[in-house]
Amino acid sequence: DGETHRRKDNFVATHVLGMDDIGDGPSAKIPFVKVMLDPSFVIETSPGNCQVGYILKKPEHDADYVNRVVDALVEQGLASPADPGMKGVTRYLRMPVGVNNKTKYTPPHNHVLKKWQPDRRYTLQDIIDAYGLELAEPTKTYEYDKVSIDATDDPYLRKLGELGLVLT
Repeated sequence: DGETHRRKDNFVATHVLGMDDIGDGPSAKIPFVKVMLDPSFVIETSPGNCQVGYILKKPEHDADYVNRVVDALVEQGLASPADPGMKGVTRYLRMPVGVNNKTKYTPPHNHVLKKWQPDRRYTLQDIIDAYGLELAEPTKTYEYDKVSIDATDDPYLRKLGELGLVLT
């Protein structure tokens, strides 16, 4: 449709793993003492509330693996289960230079880059080990044999084809 969408189907790779709502501010849900691995960056996104990020040594292309790591962070209290945006590979983080203009902040809150250590990079396994994460089993995938059907004599398939409902 010519538009850009944040969907699992569009996932290619994760370059950064982030945790949200870290700090001691009114919107924070996770105290900083639970941050067990020195982050690559910390961005204050609202008063006393930060996003902590871990830059990965190499992009991770396995969406299921990333999902299981994020789910384990949430399950073990290292990310807020109340933040539905935290779960899944479509998660995004705020930029270091920007403004949180939610209506509850008057005036809007300018982001503050609290820590920037871009050379501090990790693998997902480093993060799993540091936080003692227990990952769920990999999601089962199924492969199916392709079946060829001769639709020339099947009136139902012919009609579905005319409606654009048959994939070829």
